[in-house]
Amino acid sequence: MGTLKTYLALCLVGIVCGLLALCMSWVADRAFELLQVCPWLVWTLPLVGLATYALYRAAKVDFRMGTRTVVQLARDGEKIPAPLCPLIMLGTCLTIFAGGSVGKEAAALQLGASASCTLRRWLHLPEERRQLFALAGMGSAFAVLLGTPLAATVFVVELVGWHKQTLKCLPGVLLAVVFSTALFYLLGADHLITPVAVPAFNATSLPALILLLVVGCVVAVAFCLLLGLQGRLKDWSARRQIILLVAGGLLLAVFLWLYGTDFSGTGMLRIQQVLIAQDPGSFYFLGKLLFTAAVLLVGFKGGDIMPLMCIGATLGAAIAILCGQDVVFFSALGLILALAAATNCPFAMILMGIELFGIDGIGFYAVFALLGAVLTARFSLYDNRQLYDLIVRMRGREDAEGEAAFEAAAAAVIADAPADDAADAPAADADADAVDEAAPEDPDAP
Repeated sequence: MGTLKTYLALCLVGIVCGLLALCMSWVADRAFELLQVCPWLVWTLPLVGLATYALYRAAKVDFRMGTRTVVQLARDGEKIPAPLCPLIMLGTCLTIFAGGSVGKEAAALQLGASASCTLRRWLHLPEERRQLFALAGMGSAFAVLLGTPLAATVFVVELVGWHKQTLKCLPGVLLAVVFSTALFYLLGADHLITPVAVPAFNATSLPALILLLVVGCVVAVAFCLLLGLQGRLKDWSARRQIILLVAGGLLLAVFLWLYGTDFSGTGMLRIQQVLIAQDPGSFYFLGKLLFTAAVLLVGFKGGDIMPLMCIGATLGAAIAILCGQDVVFFSALGLILALAAATNCPFAMILMGIELFGIDGIGFYAVFALLGAVLTARFSLYDNRQLYDLIVRMRGREDAEGEAAFEAAAAAVIADAPADDAADAPAADADADAVDEAAPEDPDAP
């Protein structure tokens, strides 16, 4: 009975978290549309920052809690605060309303984890199922925004880690994700699903692909390092945080007023444009990266996954135009590479490439996702460095084996040395005696 109740509860998690994520997405999209009509709303950025901070303080939720913290809590099976669900929904929509560059997908991870854990408590299910419900909520909310159920399921498992306990959660997470995805198709939600064909390559294709791989990894690492600066602000007092929100908000508002809102929003519209071969501009990806990092570092709420997808897609398009390659295919490849390199979740990104763009490019998605994750294994947005730990262990094992082999060889040499010396000694003495006997007697000797 307990197991049946758990599975029914997981179905409910899929529906509830899916609805909440779609609701947040709809409000955020309307907020962005309003910003395009009323660009003066950028001057409300400081007020939005202060209002969000006040809401977190009133709900007694740590203002510094973000996606990385929620992933860590899910990894450890710890309690996730219930008020986080409405707070991150409202905070994300307000940031987009005022011109910030944040995403909905990472925010949906926070939303789903909080809502699902609250449902578990309401249904009086055991404490040891916290991780299961956290992962199910995260996967459901993430899947419903992109329409990628398999990628969402594997993604949340990769974030937490491929452990025995996590693998036990896999069927339950998949069940919840199936229900949220059914909701996605039932409501006809907006998505990025666009078939992408693999083009015929010419002599410049391989250099262009290598360039995309190298630059994409560098950009992903830069994004991780910039957002990693948030850790240095953990000990800041409330007064300093308020000053940062006001001063940073004003500077960002001045930038938006002078240069427009091209870098605002989630970046989904820009991804859709490059997927129909529209030129994003040579350095759009760099501007999006720096502006998104600035918004999140100041303290505004929202996610980083969709802006990262936009950065990767526009980078791929820029390199394709520079090298005379297929813009659509390179955009898709850049998107997958950026996500895999920054999140260290290559298998989820391979599945995402298949679900978003079709199976034609599976070989390229696999190579770029795996290479991107391995080359940037030391860096991660969410502290999931499983690949890096694996590489370190493998290197340690190789070093240990090499050292053991060296010590064995040295021991063999030492062990053989006395025997060789003993064998040579009689021969040497015999040779010396023979020389002495053969030498004539010196007549002048005393």
